[in-house]
Amino acid sequence: MAYYFKLFSSLPLCFSVFFFVLASCSLALQDQPQQNLCQFERLDTLKPDNVVRSEAGRIETWDPNQKQLQCVGVALFRCVLEQHGLRLPSYSNSPQLIYITRGRGVVGMVIPGCRNTYEESRIVIRKSVVSNQKEEVHAIHLLHTTNHQNQLDPTPRIFYLAGNQKQEFSQYQSGRRQQEPEEEEEEGEEQRWHPKSGRGWREPSRGRREGEQEGQEQEQQGRGNVIGGFGSDMVKHAFNADDDETVENLRGQDDQREGNIIRVEGGLKLSIFKPTVSEQQGEEEEDLEDEQGGGSENGLEETLCSLRLKQNIGKTTSPDMYHPQAGSLRTVNSLDLSVLKMMGLSAEFGSLHNGAIYVPHYTLNAHSIVCAVEGRANIQVVDSNGNTVSNQELSAGQVMAVPQNFAVAIRSQSEHFLWVAFKTNHLAMVATLPGQIQAWPEEVVERVYRLSGGQARNLKNNSPLLFLVPPRQSTRAVA
Repeated sequence: MAYYFKLFSSLPLCFSVFFFVLASCSLALQDQPQQNLCQFERLDTLKPDNVVRSEAGRIETWDPNQKQLQCVGVALFRCVLEQHGLRLPSYSNSPQLIYITRGRGVVGMVIPGCRNTYEESRIVIRKSVVSNQKEEVHAIHLLHTTNHQNQLDPTPRIFYLAGNQKQEFSQYQSGRRQQEPEEEEEEGEEQRWHPKSGRGWREPSRGRREGEQEGQEQEQQGRGNVIGGFGSDMVKHAFNADDDETVENLRGQDDQREGNIIRVEGGLKLSIFKPTVSEQQGEEEEDLEDEQGGGSENGLEETLCSLRLKQNIGKTTSPDMYHPQAGSLRTVNSLDLSVLKMMGLSAEFGSLHNGAIYVPHYTLNAHSIVCAVEGRANIQVVDSNGNTVSNQELSAGQVMAVPQNFAVAIRSQSEHFLWVAFKTNHLAMVATLPGQIQAWPEEVVERVYRLSGGQARNLKNNSPLLFLVPPRQSTRAVA
């Protein structure tokens, strides 16, 4: 939210400045643990730096210790499933938001405390982590590691319930320690901070690290699932298992399958993969309601056990913003999916034609993680000092973190550029720089930019397109 002052008298202004400074100091004290976490001289596009291969797919991870990702408080990985691929059941220490960039599949979800729902087609997200199709399924997973629900440290952790493989982020769990500067590795324990919550924890000093190095290496090499960490007698008793083979298979100690994506020969035969005609029509009607923003919600209809968990923000007939020569924008937030309020997340999907731009804009109350889905674009990012911290190409498969209030503009450099931007607030608010200027009084525009009255008037009135602008040679009106 931009603002300006007009001086009427000195006394009210002095009090205004005083209270503003006082509030700023108070906020600064609260945010002291994350000081300089989002100070950048340069923002780079990021590619996955590690691949965990499986017998029926792969998982590609971005290093969560990258400063950009630590600033915005998230972790990312991309899951690629081949035909009949099944990602082993798991849970994580952070809420997850999943965007399907390619293919069609099914996800099953269990909500603790709710009755079994695996046979009910209405809770199935058809485009997700199990694939019975010939086409691969590509899914981008964002983990909100600084969400208030995560009481652990910000390192992403995937807890598998089957298999005998190292989880995809295990190699990074000690990376934070290895990347600490030498001057911080002195005697005593150093204080580390959770970036958003300000919760602290102690990391061992260099001497203790060296003393524990062998044990840490053994821990890093550890494989298996959560059940496998319990003794056989405990598992047999807890699961009321009748035979030792069942117990050992639950523990997964002898599971030699490669990776965390297994192949189910012939595919799964559960009824959720083959809904009846009436069920399929019902799902299609629900999808249409999703796209049109239909359906009532009074706060009582959606309980925890019946939350709607999917929303179409890709190719849709009802985008939030549209220009025939520029492209379209579609957002999803907690007003669309109430579960996003608990997750503290929202998302934006955008499409730009060649040469069109998404004008300079900023997100008032959230960080953004821009993931290129198709094509390529020039992305420019500017910080609070007016420094250009990014002016480079962002192409399919790459991501860039844009901190809160950093201004960003995108210009497509391909026939179509598609992206999804994850936001770390359930009601992310976006403001454009042209929109800000248009809202100012003409005299203010004239004075702050040293323009003539006619120039200020033209600047305010000649730019009706506040979000998506077509290539310069295109002059057709907005549809």
